[in-house]
Amino acid sequence: MKLKSLLPTILLMTFTLQSFAMTEPQKSRKKVTDSDKRSEARVNKINDFYVFTDSKPKAKYEELTTIRANISNDDDVIASLGNYHSIRDALIRRAKEKTDGANGIIMNIGLGSIGTATIIKIDEGSSNKDLATVNKISGYYIFTDAEPLEKYDKIGSVQSIVNATGSGYVSLRDKFITKSRRKVPGGDAIMMNFDTGAADAGDVIKFQ
Repeated sequence: MKLKSLLPTILLMTFTLQSFAMTEPQKSRKKVTDSDKRSEARVNKINDFYVFTDSKPKAKYEELTTIRANISNDDDVIASLGNYHSIRDALIRRAKEKTDGANGIIMNIGLGSIGTATIIKIDEGSSNKDLATVNKISGYYIFTDAEPLEKYDKIGSVQSIVNATGSGYVSLRDKFITKSRRKVPGGDAIMMNFDTGAADAGDVIKFQ
């Protein structure tokens, strides 16, 4: 008799635990989806090329070839001491010479590299050619040549005395992350700003 009287309570507890087990993963998935929205960006289009640095296109694309900037013979690159913008523009010029039908460039500037890029052709039928998913590194979304789609507030900035060169983009980016964590705590992302003739800087932002 006692077991029969406890049966409804046991069933209720079992149902409650099952419901919790079923709903908990759904909450986790929703949280991941919301977080991913912060990585969405609209990239710059420069000289007819969509530029993807520390990011990948959201649209379908075809890889055409990999190119290397002719840094030692490029007057603009030499004059800027290898500033990010000059290397990027040199790569775009070279892409125009080497490929037909290309409309995007994935920058491969990093440690040990003197400026390489993958030239791509984004699907012409795509309505989101300029949309990208940016990298998240050490807790920060990195926006280079890109603008976040989510609303945000600028909460501070960090600077570097030495301009980013073809071999130092990754090093400078990582230094900005370290400085941001120390000097501007609470940020979600860094918007990288490279200006020829001026100190490189990063705007630390927090999403609304």
